[in-house]
Amino acid sequence: MKKLFVFLMVALMALSAVFANGNTEKTSTESEEITLDFWVRFNDDLSGVIADFEALHPGVKINQVQIGENWDDLVAKYNAAMQAGDMPELGLVGQRHGIPQIYDAGYLIPIENYMSKDEQSEISDNFWTRYTYSGKRLVMPFGCSTPIVMVNMTILKELGYDSVPTTWDGLVEAAKKAVKDTNGDGITDIYGINFNSDTPWYIQPLVWCAGGRIATDDGSANVVTPEMEKVLSRYASLVKDGIMPASQHKTAGQDFQNGRLLFYFISCSAVNKYAKNIGSTFEFGVAPFPSDKTFDVCVGGGGIAVFKSTDEKQEMAAEFIKYLNTPEASVKASLSLGYLPFTSGQFELDYVKELEKDPKWQVILNQAKNIRGEGVSPVDSIVWNDMTKILSEIEANPDMNINEALVSMQKEIDEYMALY
Repeated sequence: MKKLFVFLMVALMALSAVFANGNTEKTSTESEEITLDFWVRFNDDLSGVIADFEALHPGVKINQVQIGENWDDLVAKYNAAMQAGDMPELGLVGQRHGIPQIYDAGYLIPIENYMSKDEQSEISDNFWTRYTYSGKRLVMPFGCSTPIVMVNMTILKELGYDSVPTTWDGLVEAAKKAVKDTNGDGITDIYGINFNSDTPWYIQPLVWCAGGRIATDDGSANVVTPEMEKVLSRYASLVKDGIMPASQHKTAGQDFQNGRLLFYFISCSAVNKYAKNIGSTFEFGVAPFPSDKTFDVCVGGGGIAVFKSTDEKQEMAAEFIKYLNTPEASVKASLSLGYLPFTSGQFELDYVKELEKDPKWQVILNQAKNIRGEGVSPVDSIVWNDMTKILSEIEANPDMNINEALVSMQKEIDEYMALY
């Protein structure tokens, strides 16, 4: 009986060892699996390229989380996550939405840490510059665009123009002629110029073209300049002279599609959609941003960032981010949505070569050579939000004291940077 008991104990120990080994192997397999949370906005969907990447990397799971309604909402989610210590492994970031703050808080890992010099050189420098801070390339450009001018060529030709004026003054002169009350009821039916609702975006390149700048060498911003006042005075004149309707930016796109607007300032990413919607209703054209003393445009859109986690997850997050801009993934991920190509490999794609045959995209791609980069700044959001407010006030009262408003804005900028 004693021998039987010993035998049973040995057998049980052996079985325990087998099951223990089995559990060890399972735990080891599980440890090789990598899951990355990837935060995007509600209207972003990269599930197709995510599936392609996962197929190339067995054991990697990328969990796309549609968490923000817009860029402002998304950065608010990041701020809350940093407070809670619960950041995702990677995510979309807006080019004016708190990139320096996330980096300075220790949660953003520079993408340049995971790229060779050759890999970095594949991307045009003027796109890199916007995502540079403290001398580091923090974020991978992704979904980038520039402002352009959509043109109702039918109206323009009726005014006697064969081509679109290339300067601001020339554009305004044509826009004045386009203003029309078509039915004699005293209400303007056709306007000359309007801007999309992201109005501050267009002010920056207008200031550059006037010979000024906004960013300062110390990473802050200076808005009290002759060039800024000149641009905002011109903006006020558009309203005062009846060339632009006041406070109608949200409906400007519909006005343009309905043939009630000559020039419409908007992102180049919207061109394909408008071309489809307009069809043969009128002759639809695209013109570059108007020049003044110089011809400069800014880059908009967003990028993708690696956030602090484990070394293994950070490396895989960077690998996915780099994959998104490869020729094989970029058409599905961004180019087909109307965003700009900006890597040497993307320009070799048949998709891009077809774009180059389209007169509208010829303008857009040629203009991209004039992108002027200014790195991200801790005061980007202040500049944007305060400028939005000032432009709204100008539209309500074109005779307001613009200098006074800019001085107040500058005070807020300086106070923030003093405490940063």
